[in-house]
Formats: sequence, C-alpha cells, structure tokens
Amino acid sequence: MMKLMSTSKMLILILFVFISPFAYGQKQVEARSVGLLYQGQQAFKDLNKNGSLDKYEDWRLPVSERIEDLVSQMTLEEKVGMMLINTLNSETGGKISERAAQYIEDEKMTRFIFRNTVTNNPAPGGGGGWGGTQITPFEAAQFMNMIQEMAENTRLGIPVMFKSNARNHMDFDARAGINVESGAFSSWPKESGLAATRDMDLIADFGKIMAEEWTAIGIRGMYGYMADLSTEPRWYRTHETFTEDSELASGIITTLIQNLQGESLNENSIALTIKHFPGGGPQEGGGDPHYDFGKNQA
Repeated sequence: MMKLMSTSKMLILILFVFISPFAYGQKQVEARSVGLLYQGQQAFKDLNKNGSLDKYEDWRLPVSERIEDLVSQMTLEEKVGMMLINTLNSETGGKISERAAQYIEDEKMTRFIFRNTVTNNPAPGGGGGWGGTQITPFEAAQFMNMIQEMAENTRLGIPVMFKSNARNHMDFDARAGINVESGAFSSWPKESGLAATRDMDLIADFGKIMAEEWTAIGIRGMYGYMADLSTEPRWYRTHETFTEDSELASGIITTLIQNLQGESLNENSIALTIKHFPGGGPQEGGGDPHYDFGKNQA
C-alpha cells in the first residue's frame, strides 16, 4: 500500500534528519558514489554531480533556503516520487532486491517502510512475503547503507528515509503491516503495559533507548505511536493503543515525541507520524477503513 505526503514536508524531514547543519564547524561528510567539494577545510557532497556547491548541498545554510533550492531543481516526477511510500525489505543476508532499483531509479521514491524482523539468530530462509526475511542487525545496517548509496547516485542524490512500525514490544503474534517482532531490539511491554505503569520517566527511557537502536541500523522514521483511545474493543488496532484515558494518553504521546523525535528535528531524531487520522481510528462496530469490512467508515 502506498501512502502520500507533501514534498515540502518530506524535504524538511530529510534535510533535518540527514543533512541539517547544527554547527558551523566541519560536519562528518562521507560519500560513496559522488565526489566531495571543498571550501577551505570544509567538505560537502556534490550530490547533483555538477562540480559546484549548490545551496541544497551546503549544510551551513538554513534548511528553508536549502529546500527552496532543491525543489527548484526537482522534476515533477521526482516530486511525485517523494510523496509516495511503499515497503522495501532486505533479501536474505542483507541483499538488495531488484525492486529497489525500480523504486529509486524509475519511480523516484525516497521513503520506504522497513518490515524485516532483525534478530541475532535468523531462521534460514525464514519469513519472506510482505514481512520480509529475518536478518541480523549488521545485515540490516548493510542493507540500508547500500540503499543510501543507490540513492546518492541518483540525479540529485536525495537520501532515502526508512520508516518502521513499532518493533520494541513483547508481541509473539506480531502482524506484518501492523508491528514487527522485537528480535534483537530491546523488548518492552506492549503499549497498554507501558501505560499501566503511569511512569513517564520509564517511558522517556524507553523512547531514548528505542531511538538509539533504530538509528544504529538506519531507521529514521516511525509510523506511530498511536494516540487513538481504547474506546472500541472490537477495533482491530486496539492492541496498539495505550489507554482509554485521554489525559494519560496525551502525557505518554508527549513524552514519546520528546524522546524519540526531540523538541525539534535533529540528526538523532526518529521522525514520528502520530496516528491515526480523520477517517481512521476506532469507529462504529469496530470497523476500520484500512480494510474492506470498514470501507464505509471513512
């Protein structure tokens, strides 16, 4: 399933999370498939391969100025591709599928949902399908680095953003498209279990640890957490909600935003998409517009 997001919002996320300036000293700059440009002792990626330092390549400039320059160089196809998102999993052993080149080079996409289970002991050939095979943390990082290298080699060198559903909870019945087994990641109580503690310091620690683990392999965005209230027990997604108490839910979501994303987007952020939206969430009879049985709810 593809989802849409405005080009300008996506560029803000990419430039803040991947290549935003937070100091005017030399940033750590590494290129795999493009050359480096130098001004004095400062290095910059020549992302569009033109031999000149464009504004969007200059990490010293304000993000708004860089976005304006990058958008002015993008084709309509590239803007549309940036608005789309689809699943892109690793093959066995951290290898790239043929689909990756189709998405990045042909369809100009820059955002993907990563669904592989990351575990220290992958089952041989285990998994597959929409949820992907099982891979190790090293293989996950290797896969994402190779995808970033592929993206760096495109016309404008716009980085890819990998997003994930929740993958840090004890859930032995994880469902592809909903959440992912914790595997090698730290394993915490489900959302309602965390809410039952009413301990915001604990939830803050959970967010910080989760952010460190995700960024370590290259995941930089999340479809979550869910701010929906547990008001309809027949709803298919109730197990992902924290509580029916709106005040408690508000406190938890605020704490998670502060510790996963931060007060503002930065190089260590997990950019969050808090769910759900108008037309989504718990509704009459437990129907959900994600599925055919809830199609009349939207």
